[in-house]
Amino acid sequence: MTSRSKNGTNSGMPSALWCPTRSGWYKGKPVLYALTLVILLAPVILAACRAEPPPAVPVSDGESLVAAGRTVFVNNCARCHGARGQGAFGPTLVGDGVLDKYENAQALFDMVSVAMPYDAPGTLSREQYLQVISFLITENQYTAPKEIEPDRLADISLSR
Repeated sequence: MTSRSKNGTNSGMPSALWCPTRSGWYKGKPVLYALTLVILLAPVILAACRAEPPPAVPVSDGESLVAAGRTVFVNNCARCHGARGQGAFGPTLVGDGVLDKYENAQALFDMVSVAMPYDAPGTLSREQYLQVISFLITENQYTAPKEIEPDRLADISLSR
């Protein structure tokens, strides 16, 4: 559908690109610029999140849950969320109130295990997701248990 200009002629432009003003109609360049920016930046942001991760560092048998979670985080999450979870292309994961939106570790686990990593959701093992959750809980100044039992995640409160 095209719009008619103030003088009644058909402009040939889709009506979605025209914006009303008090003095009549004008070509909605801000809308066009915003759409162009989104179209141009989307591949750049997605490419950065899909960049090849550094080679995986094997988790030794003696590493603690949090240390193992740090390794998994660096290998799978840091490319979008920053090396310390400070945020980059992805949101900040470490800081005051970041985990407050999750009632407990189960809610955090449910989101992370289904939606992350962004470019390959659900591809980590259950153990790796548990390790990352332990790392995030500790980095956000919560006390993480020495071992996280998958069936007891709901018992770890993230409310302050």
